[in-house]
Amino acid sequence: MGILLERTIRRKNEMVYFPHIGQEVRSALTQVSQYATLTGLEGLRRGRYMEAKPFAIAGRSVAGRRGNTETATETLTDLGLDFKYSITSNLTLDATVNPDFAQVEADNVQINLTRFSLFFPEKREFFLERAGLFDFGDARETVVFFSRRIGIDNDIAGGARLTGQAGPLSIGALSLLTEDAPRDWSRHANPGGLNSVVRLRADPFSRTTVGGILTSVDADGGFNRVLGSDFQVRFGGSSSVSGWIARSWDGGVDQGAGAAEATGTDDDFGTPIAGAIQADLRSSLLAAGAGYRRIPVGFDPALGFVLRNDMQRYIGSVGAHPRFERSTWARQLVSALRGEYIAGLDGTRQSAALAFSNLLSFQTGDRASVAIVRRSESLARPSHIQGRALAAGEYDFTGAEVRFTSNDSREFSVRGSVAAGDFWGGTRTQLSGGLMWKTGPHLTVSGDYSWNDVSLPVQPLADLPPDVRQDGDFTTRLVSVTILGAVSRALFANALIQYDDVSNVVQANVRINWIHTPGSDLFVVFDTGYLTGDLLDPRTERWQRRTGVVKLTYLKAF
Repeated sequence: MGILLERTIRRKNEMVYFPHIGQEVRSALTQVSQYATLTGLEGLRRGRYMEAKPFAIAGRSVAGRRGNTETATETLTDLGLDFKYSITSNLTLDATVNPDFAQVEADNVQINLTRFSLFFPEKREFFLERAGLFDFGDARETVVFFSRRIGIDNDIAGGARLTGQAGPLSIGALSLLTEDAPRDWSRHANPGGLNSVVRLRADPFSRTTVGGILTSVDADGGFNRVLGSDFQVRFGGSSSVSGWIARSWDGGVDQGAGAAEATGTDDDFGTPIAGAIQADLRSSLLAAGAGYRRIPVGFDPALGFVLRNDMQRYIGSVGAHPRFERSTWARQLVSALRGEYIAGLDGTRQSAALAFSNLLSFQTGDRASVAIVRRSESLARPSHIQGRALAAGEYDFTGAEVRFTSNDSREFSVRGSVAAGDFWGGTRTQLSGGLMWKTGPHLTVSGDYSWNDVSLPVQPLADLPPDVRQDGDFTTRLVSVTILGAVSRALFANALIQYDDVSNVVQANVRINWIHTPGSDLFVVFDTGYLTGDLLDPRTERWQRRTGVVKLTYLKAF
């Protein structure tokens, strides 16, 4: 058994490890090969190996009238059960019947100023447990399994998950049955079905990992399958070579609104095999990397996330990260030059970028960075951003960003950035900032503000959808306030309040959690959305939603 001890000394902005791990080893906590060996554990007894956690939920939800729809009022009452069984000390079976995620915190609002889908991270506890075991692909860009595909538009009837270790093999298996989602004004009808994933990993040699994954969706007479394999070979301090390859088979399952924007032609999907290879070299002073990704139009993982398809991406980077051991004010400089070139599968250039960035860490724990980016984009056909038209053609961007973040262990900490440059034939200026106040162990308040001023050339394009506007000058604003409060270790609450002037909705999500016995909770959740600004349809109510929910769980261990 390996062991690593870490001590954080806040007043000196210092972390101390035992055993000592050199600076050439990045992310020391994850480098298990560097741990010390723990011996002398004898006469240990296995703890309780079975847990049952039933829950009950009660509440009320009101959805405001929009256009010619009627106000919808729903009484929320439900029962469910979560079950955990330790098959061995390293292998665990989880089962759930009628799970509910009413206590999960709300998503942070994002304003999309790109041509592609936004990525919203998973926040549900059931999917976060051992989530790293199911990772496959390139994070936030092309992932074969993205758990938010399950149970967002469709309720989950039940299912099971098996995770852990069996000898040299790491095992992750998940299968959940979702119910049919009714059609309403805001979304297409989503048929339910069986959603499954199997993930295996093994370490055949020292610092070498190989694995495979299989995902499957069976719904409404159709199916979608993805089969893939990956590897990683680590050497030196933090150097590695890694890669993955996956193929999809589609039998009519609709991926829905999460599908990536297809940049290729409709009749040239190609073989649905995607893959990537990446090499990273790192010493205590220098770093370099190179990679290649290939994502065809036809690669369609129904349980995954594909940001951009019909592309071949070439990536290269070089950098240095010297540490200033004798300096009284500077800690480390991370300087990097990164370039990428993206072409379609037919070889046609789509994008190119070159970025030079510098991040300076101070002995105080503060950080400042400067980045300069040169980018070019080729649009084969018209597109649009935030309802503004973009004509087909060549676009060049040059921009710069300055960012500062203070040490957030202080009572007051700040963060801010300013960026400006070219943007799709026009200009874009972005200002963002935040403030955090830690009053002590009982209350933390933070606020963030983001402002974009965009000016695009007017493009009178007749073949774009009718909701695409022709005025090119616009601004966006996003404000959020987060409040974390704790009366004790057993009673605490958090609130997230957000507003953006794109949707013109003020959203508030308040969660109170009382741990009445260890492992058992009482949640009280309020969630609202209030529409501000002008009403295009006078029949629309300003209160978009008002929900109040009480959820009680009780953990029984055997």
